[in-house]
Amino acid sequence: MQDIAVVPLLALVPILADTRALVTEIPLWRQIGLAVAMVAMVIIGGRYLLPRVLDHLARTNNREAFLLTAMASVFIAAMAMEHAGMSMALGAFLIGMMLSTSRYSIQIEASMEPHKGLLMSLFFVAVGMSVDVGALTQHPFEFALHVLAIITIKAMVLFVLCLCFGSGRSTALRVAFLLAQGGEFGFVLFGSAKALGVIDDLIFMMAVAIISVTMLLTPLLVKLGNRLALRVEDVPAGVHDRFRHAAQGQESGARVVIGGYGRVGHTVGTILASSGISCIAFDTDAVLVAKWRSEGHPVFYGDIGDPELLATSPMQGVDLVVLTIDDQHAAVRAAAMIRSHAPEMTIVSRARDLASCEALLRAGVNKAYPELLEASLRLAAEALEALGTSTDDTNLLLRGVRNTDYALVRESEQ
Repeated sequence: MQDIAVVPLLALVPILADTRALVTEIPLWRQIGLAVAMVAMVIIGGRYLLPRVLDHLARTNNREAFLLTAMASVFIAAMAMEHAGMSMALGAFLIGMMLSTSRYSIQIEASMEPHKGLLMSLFFVAVGMSVDVGALTQHPFEFALHVLAIITIKAMVLFVLCLCFGSGRSTALRVAFLLAQGGEFGFVLFGSAKALGVIDDLIFMMAVAIISVTMLLTPLLVKLGNRLALRVEDVPAGVHDRFRHAAQGQESGARVVIGGYGRVGHTVGTILASSGISCIAFDTDAVLVAKWRSEGHPVFYGDIGDPELLATSPMQGVDLVVLTIDDQHAAVRAAAMIRSHAPEMTIVSRARDLASCEALLRAGVNKAYPELLEASLRLAAEALEALGTSTDDTNLLLRGVRNTDYALVRESEQ
């Protein structure tokens, strides 16, 4: 909520500024109208135009252009907002929200991940370099008073809001002290205000330092909130544990990830869904992804063998990965990548034949099933039953073949 609240605040900063971008002779309602129009253009472009471009690049499997287009859209939105006299950060934030709603969101997040750390580091270094510690020492009492005021006001507001929404006092205290610090988007907001002349250098320096110190105090505030919450505990500790475990289960999301959503992946996903097991699927075929998403299936564009994709939130807390990729080389590469990323992960995979099956097992797959052999075994079973062999004996024979790693079939091949 704090992050979303920055959007209207960033839109209001240029209106408060006396700059050429928003001329004072223009009526206020026209300035507000211009701001709303620019925001609407970015939202419409990000919601309808950009997905079409990304869809075309995904269909042609042009991954380099896919990443560059996603990054370029952020710069274009930021430049458009600045051209209209508004904050560049507002444009970047809005286009980011639009990208997060597309079926390419997880792959975009994975592609951006290697660059995010560098850009975030540059951002915080720039913020830190803008703080003049010497100037702050000239106003120590004012600085400390502002820090105390921010933490106190936010903690009180959050505590009351939690109580209004039905949370107990202990939970309200925990939340209040957990979120009492200033948000990092404040750096962007005050930076925009300084650039447009709404605030002077001293106020900007003071604001950045206050936000930084409140963020540094967060671990101490969390410990303080937990201690206070224990004193006013309004439910047994066991109940908190159950709520905590339930929340962790919800945050983990899907229990199964399916790599490849063709005919085999779709069959697996349908059976899992009918059994009440949550799953999510990835496929690099944009046409296939669009088809199944239009029918309500949880399918996203993405390469299951991408190490950056494996680090995204949907892949955390997963119990099982099912590889149904038709390309066996891609399947082996994906299996090796998943195994290196999550050594304890259970991986099952389809394979075309015994050679592919062995390659997948060497790559780290727990179980691999050669579909050609399985089809042959099923036909053999039907033949035995048609000739009078009982179903139990047939199932026992098939189970024995599988348990011995298809040794009977291997011997016959030799």
